[in-house]
Amino acid sequence: MFVLAERDGYLGSLADNTEPHAFTATFVVAGECHAVVFEEHEHAYGAAYRDNNMRAAVVHVLPNAAVSVLVIVGLLLARAFGWLGMDPLTGIVGACVIALWA
Repeated sequence: MFVLAERDGYLGSLADNTEPHAFTATFVVAGECHAVVFEEHEHAYGAAYRDNNMRAAVVHVLPNAAVSVLVIVGLLLARAFGWLGMDPLTGIVGACVIALWA
């Protein structure tokens, strides 16, 4: 049972609650009892669910990671084989990758 009290403009519980997902709250207003049922709901995590914030984070981080790996590989190839053209080549390819994802 929830016992509520006025707290700075809102109603707050007097007791600590574990906040279950499904419960029935009974409110007494002017001597009349009113039951309100809170039911468990389905979470929308499936094929139809799309988190745009997560997608934006992946779109932002993935090309940066790809270009970082490309630069490291280019530097290793330039050092191992003396390919001095790897530095400008990795810069151009990296710029194209970022432009494609922008």
